[in-house]
Amino acid sequence: FRTMDLDGNGTIDNAEFQSGLSVLGVDWKDSKIKKLFGQIDEEGDGEISLDAFMRFMMTPSNKSSWKELKAAINSSISVPTQKSIKESSISPELYQKKLSQMEKLVNMMEEAVVEQQLPQDEQNYWKNKILAHREFIRAHQDAVGKAMGSDNTKLKKKLNDLEKKNRRLSEFAVSMGIDPEDDKALKKAKKKR
Repeated sequence: FRTMDLDGNGTIDNAEFQSGLSVLGVDWKDSKIKKLFGQIDEEGDGEISLDAFMRFMMTPSNKSSWKELKAAINSSISVPTQKSIKESSISPELYQKKLSQMEKLVNMMEEAVVEQQLPQDEQNYWKNKILAHREFIRAHQDAVGKAMGSDNTKLKKKLNDLEKKNRRLSEFAVSMGIDPEDDKALKKAKKKR
């Protein structure tokens, strides 16, 4: 639902629905899309609410459009298997590197949301988006880690923990007015304590 709700207003209009289906790899004629949209749009107001969408998706149907939509959504959120990662043209290490880059972007998004002091509803919207991205990245990192082997996974976790600790220490140093890159200033501040 969040993938299709492009403007983040809590509903999906026909244009968002069509573009969302395209992103999910569903290639239907406009008439079929409009018909399905009409089935989900219970109130007939031209917008699909989250509740209406979930009711439609959770009500099993023999209709081919329901099955195709459900399959498209499931395939878009599936996590790769160890086998598919190992057989991929992208090495697990490169895959991991790309995931790390994605994680950095998510961190930047989170910082921007905090710094902008948005209204509560917008903050909640972006926090949900960020959480969804983190869950996606974490699920893929787990799959890649398994493909790389348990030793590499343990090392990656330790590295991730160290990076978090380093980030917290850097933030603390900055809050104390100290440049975290200045070793002399850090040692001087440590002696004062």
